[in-house]
Amino acid sequence: MRTFLRSTVLIAAAIAVFGCNPKDQPRAAPAGDAAPVASATPATADTRLEACRLKMAKPEKHEWTTYWDPGSAAEASDGPSAVHSIYWANAEEKASLKRSKSAIPLDIHCSSNTGKEIAISLSAFSSTEKDVPLAPGTYSIVGKQHGEVGPGQFLAGALLFNKRMFDATGGTLKIDDFDASGVRGSFTIDGKEILAGGAPLRLEGTFEIPCSGGMLESECKANKRVARRE
Repeated sequence: MRTFLRSTVLIAAAIAVFGCNPKDQPRAAPAGDAAPVASATPATADTRLEACRLKMAKPEKHEWTTYWDPGSAAEASDGPSAVHSIYWANAEEKASLKRSKSAIPLDIHCSSNTGKEIAISLSAFSSTEKDVPLAPGTYSIVGKQHGEVGPGQFLAGALLFNKRMFDATGGTLKIDDFDASGVRGSFTIDGKEILAGGAPLRLEGTFEIPCSGGMLESECKANKRVARRE
């Protein structure tokens, strides 16, 4: 009787271990088929900030958003959109800029290679700090064929669209906010294509770009944690 009971217990145990529904049992992964391990390094976040919003009416209807790259300061290079000003330099840097005739009150760049390329530069290179003060203001935009660029005027030095070159025939730059941290404003530009039939250009845009705080901008008061990715 004792032998019978022992046999019954062993049979019941075997049924419990091997006779259950396979779906209820964990299945060991075959060799070489281990579950994927999550990467310990997260994907790099996009730290760029919106810089310029551009809208073209002629020669084609098109819109762009361009970006300012905070890493450009640490790399001592401009990103796709950037601004520079003698106002963001310290006394020693200002003296150096004036000696090299690079003491520009404001220089604005907006560019994008997404879809059809666009590149714009607006520079008050013939102006002094008196002509373009660190304050809101409205200024005329002129092209390279305008002749001598006067004080208080911004030259559209680069005006490129989809590998086509244009020259400004007129325009207005409006600065809403210009201080030790950056610049914000808007512009409209009329122009015509160079060396290709004179197709008309009509472009308008807004910009809000901080100073980088990089080379020759030691007095930049923009958020250094953002500007240097610290």
